[in-house]
Amino acid sequence: MAIGLQAKTLPASAGWQWIREGFALFRRNPPLITAMALSYVVVALALSYSGVIGPLVGALVLPSFSVVVFNAVRIVDFRLKLNGDELAAGIRRNGRTLVYLGLTQLAITQLVTLIVHMTMGLPGEAAPPEDVATWSSSQLKLLPLVLPWVLLMWFPPYLIAVFDLGLGKAIFFGLIGVLRNLLPFAVFAAAGLALMMLITTALTLTLGAIGLPAEVAMSAMFMMVFFVCVPTVAAATYLSFRTVFQRGENATDGDGAPA
Repeated sequence: MAIGLQAKTLPASAGWQWIREGFALFRRNPPLITAMALSYVVVALALSYSGVIGPLVGALVLPSFSVVVFNAVRIVDFRLKLNGDELAAGIRRNGRTLVYLGLTQLAITQLVTLIVHMTMGLPGEAAPPEDVATWSSSQLKLLPLVLPWVLLMWFPPYLIAVFDLGLGKAIFFGLIGVLRNLLPFAVFAAAGLALMMLITTALTLTLGAIGLPAEVAMSAMFMMVFFVCVPTVAAATYLSFRTVFQRGENATDGDGAPA
């Protein structure tokens, strides 16, 4: 168990620093961070569309997979040797707790889905392309329910893997870390969305101006999101954890690397 674990309160500007330094980490080793981050997204999406069994399998494996992505960024940050032991750091000894976390996430997801269908009557399937505006509007209504869940589960996988916390303590300390840093998280979300919209709009307009079909511009936009934005967010998530949580000078995690 972690001794002297503290959740720091960071200035609002930390949210922008997570993005800026996350992109710098991504640029240091794009193949590794991109491969890990996109693999997580692909597996999560595939499991979400795999019927009843998919979400259950996701609950069992995705928390550990998120730690693998975290460890990949950590390897790049500390210039560690890339191997299976480093990628799996913290997972073997905390595997059961990570599974319990996944089952908790699944239960909360099912509860949120039930509340959505009972109170909002929103469709469970994606809207057709011609109804994108209506679909987007319906998704915005989900934010008050989805956002607290996302923030609640932002830190626990890494608290479990790095500091060997139990499920309850990981969720508790994760919540404290978020509550003490709501301003940085707000800046992180606002700046990230603004940058993504700015870059994708500029890219779409530029490609349209040189006469490329709209389909090509759209494909280029999605490529940029998946191959740049997703890995950058993965790196920024790692940095948010590393800057918020500490446990004394020269502390190391259970695998001997700086925490």
